[in-house]
This record gives sequence, structure tokens and C-alpha cells, in this order.
Amino acid sequence: MGRLTEEMTNLRDEIDVLRNGRVEFIAGLKHGMFELKSEVADMQQGFRKDHTRMAGNMQDNLNAFLAETEAYVSNLKNDVADMQDNFRSDHADMADKLKDDLNVFASGITSSVADLMDLFRDDRAEMAGNMKDNLNACMAETEAYVSNLKNDVADMQDNFRGDHAEMADKLKENLQMFVSGIKSTVSDLEKQFRNWHIEVAGKAGAERKIFISNLKLQTADLLQDISDDLAGTRRVWSGATPTPAGKRAAAKVRQPAKVQAKPEMTAPPAEVHAEPEKVALPVKDQEAQESAEEAPLKVRRQTEVREEPDDLTQIDGIGVGMSKRLNDAGIFTFAKLASSTIEELRQALGEAAKLAHNPEIWIKQARELSS
Repeated sequence: MGRLTEEMTNLRDEIDVLRNGRVEFIAGLKHGMFELKSEVADMQQGFRKDHTRMAGNMQDNLNAFLAETEAYVSNLKNDVADMQDNFRSDHADMADKLKDDLNVFASGITSSVADLMDLFRDDRAEMAGNMKDNLNACMAETEAYVSNLKNDVADMQDNFRGDHAEMADKLKENLQMFVSGIKSTVSDLEKQFRNWHIEVAGKAGAERKIFISNLKLQTADLLQDISDDLAGTRRVWSGATPTPAGKRAAAKVRQPAKVQAKPEMTAPPAEVHAEPEKVALPVKDQEAQESAEEAPLKVRRQTEVREEPDDLTQIDGIGVGMSKRLNDAGIFTFAKLASSTIEELRQALGEAAKLAHNPEIWIKQARELSS
């Protein structure tokens, strides 16, 4: 009886230890839940203060927190299940050991063992009921906390949507103001451009009139010089009084260039083809007359070799004046213009090159027309 009493006492001590451990575990669990609630309350307070700063990544943090809470609850359930399994395993081991011991001493202590078993069953039922109630209370508190947390998250999402709508309206107003300012600026720029274009067009028209007036004067002088040269040449061919030596020398130097500049006037009069009688003149006058006679022959040869001229005014940017200047430089055809360089064209045009369009376009169009 002493050994059985000692073992029963040890069993009761172990049961008390288990009961105390369960109580401590429940107290620790409650304390942990209290700390968790306190931490969550602090987090909620900090979350409300940093709402504006955390608006961008709020959903991710909430999902992570919910995942951690679910993981914590899952771990808690697993720990409780493990404790129950361990308790059942330990209880089974203890029952088996007790059963073996009781089988040895069953004959003398049947009634005592029955009482102890009844007491143990009562304690076990009480412990199981208390543990179940504590677990149900813990689960209810956890579910209530999660429900409150979801409600808080829903409220914050509603606030975020309201802030987002307000920001969208403000952004729309700012964009409308910006577009209105751009339209006003563009309108002002268009008005300034029109005024500047009118001013530039007026200045260009005035300069163009001045240039045309000067060109007409120069052309008139050129035609007068050519007329004088031809008149002197006719007088020499017809045997009239020769032109003084100074004027003949000037005509001799510039006559070919002048005649080339006006292809339609290079051909001598019809009577030039006839061989007039030569008049005996002094040696100097004879040399001047021979030079005057050779000049039309050179002009005729140049006219015979020259190709049929093209209408250069078909090219964009070339008018009558520009065409005449190109003819003066020996450019009568599209092929000749296409084979010329930009520098040659600028030298041929002289001061008029400032009023000319891009010569590259002339060369390109001349190539197309000559092909």
C-alpha cells in the first residue's frame, strides 16, 4: 500500500504540474493576446498618423499583416493541437504504466483504484472543459479582432478613394488651366508671327521694287551700249567714217560678251553676209576694221556651236532677271545648269545671289528636266 500510495501521490503531483503548466500556458496566451492587442492599437495609431505617407503601399502592408496574423493564428492552432497530442500521448503512456502497475496490485486496491480513476476522470473532464472554454474564448476574441481590423481597413480604403477622387478633380482643373494658357500663348504667337510676316513682306516688296528699278536701269544702259556698238560696227562695214580708236578699242573688248548676253541680237544684219568693198584706210584703221570684221565671224561660230536654249524660267525661283544673268554667264540649257556647281552659280549671279533661292534646288530640277 505504501508504494501504491507513493505512485498515486506522484501521479497526483504530475497532474498538478500539468494543470499548473496549462494554467501558465493559458495565462501566457492571454498575456500574449493582450500584448498583441496593445501592439495592434499602437500600430493603428501610427497607421492613422502616417496615412498620407503610407497611402501608396497600404494594401501590401495590410496584406502582409493579415498574412502574419493568419500565420500566427495558424501557428497558435498548431501549438494547441501539438499540446493536445502531447497531452494525449503522455496521458496514454501514463495510463498504460498505471494499468501495468495496477494489474500487479489489482487484488488489494480495486476500490481505491476505482475511486482514484473516477477522480481522475472528473479532473480530466474538468480540465478538458476549461481548456475548451479558454480556446473558444481565445478564438472568439481573435475573430472579433480580425473583424474589427477588416472594418478599419475598409474605412481607410473609403477615405483613400475619397482623397483620390478629390485629387483627380483638382488635377483636371489644373490641366484645363494649363491647356487654356497654352492656347492663349499659341494665339499670341500666331498674331505676332502674322504681324512679323506682314512687316517682312512689306520690306521685301520694297527691296524687290528697288532691285527691279535698278535692274531696269542697268538693262537700259546695257541695251544702249549694245546698240552703240552695233551702230559703230555697221558704219565700219558700210565704209562710213570709222569710230575713233578709243571707242573702237572699248567696243572690241566688250562686244563679244555683250553679244553673248543677248543671243537674239548676236546675228549681224542681212547685209553683213555680203562682202562689201574694202575701203583703203590707214594701217591702224585697217587693223581696227579687220578686228571688227573678225568679231562677227567669232560670234557666228559661237552661235552655230551653241545648243538651242531652254526656258530656264520653268525652274522654281528663276525668273526673267535670273534667267538673263545665267545666260550672261553662258548657261542657256538645263544640261549646262545641271552640270554647274553652287559656287559657279553664285559667281554668275553676283549680288543677285542674295535674292536667289537655294541653288541646289535649281541643279536638282535641271537634272530632272534635262533627263
